[in-house]
Amino acid sequence: MKKLFSILLFSVLPFLVFSQTQKDYEQVMGEEIKFYNNKQVDSLNTLGPFDFLWDSKSLNFCLNDFGHIKSFKFMEIDLTNLDSRKKPYAYFAAVSEKYFWGSKTNALGISIDSNNKLSGIRFLYKSEHTDSMLKKYHFDNENED
Repeated sequence: MKKLFSILLFSVLPFLVFSQTQKDYEQVMGEEIKFYNNKQVDSLNTLGPFDFLWDSKSLNFCLNDFGHIKSFKFMEIDLTNLDSRKKPYAYFAAVSEKYFWGSKTNALGISIDSNNKLSGIRFLYKSEHTDSMLKKYHFDNENED
């Protein structure tokens, strides 16, 4: 019985510590994508206290490389990969209007704090891990033209 309790405790504990839900991450991601696509630098910076502040130059750089993000879909929350504030990243498949790393569908990660404010953002580079995550959730080459 103690062993079962320990297993249950350790499997539930991360979700008690990190109480953000998939819906919370999707809401923040939706706001971020809207502001990103509309080049709203000031609005992007109000999303949260994260380490990186957007400016027009960095936003234009991203828009030139990725283009606008046409759609996104939640994949998973990674409780083992934390940002500088010890918050987990949620990963999304993001479909952009331009090819980047050989694909229009790439992985994007965000972390949010306990107030559902953006804490970190990560454009995931093409790698075996990223490719396997996209395949696992059936996003390999999805929506490519």
